[in-house]
Amino acid sequence: MNIFFNVLMLFANFLLIAVLIGFLTFFMSLFFKKRSTLIASVIIVIFGTLFIVDQMQYTTFQKLVSDQLNEESIVESISITINDVSESGGLPVRVARVKIEDEEIIKRILQDFSDMELKRDVDARQTGRDYSVRILTTNEVKENFLETSSISLELDDYYVNEYEIVNKTVHLKTIESLVENDEIDWDYYE
Repeated sequence: MNIFFNVLMLFANFLLIAVLIGFLTFFMSLFFKKRSTLIASVIIVIFGTLFIVDQMQYTTFQKLVSDQLNEESIVESISITINDVSESGGLPVRVARVKIEDEEIIKRILQDFSDMELKRDVDARQTGRDYSVRILTTNEVKENFLETSSISLELDDYYVNEYEIVNKTVHLKTIESLVENDEIDWDYYE
């Protein structure tokens, strides 16, 4: 009996889609009497739905973080951690960390991020990125009521969290310049 439920759970999405297509076909058969028109209509609806679902996977960095980071937000600080993922089997090993509170540098980092166009990649791993970035923001939720929250990002040249970067950007330009800057006081892990 457990084997039956395990197999059912593996194919639950396909079963659900088949049932929905069956209901769709039945519902549309009430309106279309010709079989060829019915089949064409069902195919159009299926492909249209697939197209819409695919397009829902795309977003921008600004839309992704808009609840916590918008025009009215006050960015208190950005903490950057450099990770080494080359020798740990994909698990990040912290190398160094810095907390940025300079408004000009914060603006440059956020400007670099603002150009990113993203696509959700359900198969992407969330750990093992070159940089961990934590953006500390304060937003006015109600009049005279402020809420401080943080946005955590794991990123490298190709991904931000579980989102693939689909356009050509220089989103790491400022971060990489900070890494190379001797005036930045990095805290190194032992």
